[in-house]
Amino acid sequence: MASEVPSPRRPNALWFAGFACVALGAVIAGVGATREWAAVGFAAVAALLVLLAMRTSGSAATRRGLAIVLIVLGALCVALPILDAVRAEDRFGGVGGVDRLARAIAVELEIPVEVVLELLSELLEQDLRVEIQPGLWLTAFGGVLLVAGGILGFAWVRGGTGTEGRGVEAV
Repeated sequence: MASEVPSPRRPNALWFAGFACVALGAVIAGVGATREWAAVGFAAVAALLVLLAMRTSGSAATRRGLAIVLIVLGALCVALPILDAVRAEDRFGGVGGVDRLARAIAVELEIPVEVVLELLSELLEQDLRVEIQPGLWLTAFGGVLLVAGGILGFAWVRGGTGTEGRGVEAV
């Protein structure tokens, strides 16, 4: 049975575009996840590992499956921060935000919630706001690039028949 060995030839434009999207998307998603919001850092690392496995795999079916995994990881990197941004005001803003904060402080200081709530209401009622930090949007943009890289990788796999632009047959 012949095994495929990576070729030293220069990769084609589709391969390079997919690689660049995944690499850049993983970096941007990773940077976004290390900012004030960190829920999808694992997806950025996983995307790089999937990219490596996809580029070294000898089976077109495996490469197609890994391209789909890249698309799913990218969609996850897009969906989670956008969902978090959409729900941020409901989760942390308004009266609910003050109530949650008051409960947490009351438990920590071991004083009645009503006392803390009264003091916080006076201090924060007009000033409590929810700001969505750039890390959310960086992560979402990185996810978009991961999806694009997965789609380009899928197109690369479909466009190639055998080893064209990827490797040579070894006997």
